[in-house]
Amino acid sequence: MIAKNQNLKFNNFYLFISLYISLVVGFYLGEDLNFGATEDWLRTDFPVIRDLSIDLKNTLLNYESYGHRHSPVYLVFLSLLKNLGLSYDALRFLHLNLSISLIYFFYKCLVLKFNDVEKSLLVILSLSIFLSPTFRSLAIWPSSRLAGLLFFVLSIYEFLKFQKTSLNIHLIRNIFF
Repeated sequence: MIAKNQNLKFNNFYLFISLYISLVVGFYLGEDLNFGATEDWLRTDFPVIRDLSIDLKNTLLNYESYGHRHSPVYLVFLSLLKNLGLSYDALRFLHLNLSISLIYFFYKCLVLKFNDVEKSLLVILSLSIFLSPTFRSLAIWPSSRLAGLLFFVLSIYEFLKFQKTSLNIHLIRNIFF
């Protein structure tokens, strides 16, 4: 039984690595399975990040002129990283790697909610997010929608932790996220 468990962990690890590498290859090839994420990045997000990194105050005061529908919070975060010297491709690659935490916290939510289900099955279910065209496109071409989804999943995670432990710190974190 121990050998079987270790074999499953080994296989799940290689499945994760394979799916991650496919995402990195998609990054370098400019993959856009949604056929819109690239345009969203180049036409709406990129100009805002560029201008925020040059003149934060003026860009925020004129934010509506960019025709952007989403909150500027994530774009401000990316512009601050740009000001630290990261290139736009480095910002995209950092965003891609931060997006992986969505899969991790989704898995943690599944474990909390379905603790009687085989964990290797939950790993495979959570890794299936890698196959989503929307996830892949929004991980490769940064979007605040994926960051928003991450915060939503974190909120659910903290709520499930509260249900298990009844500790108020999890309620506070739930509200924060």
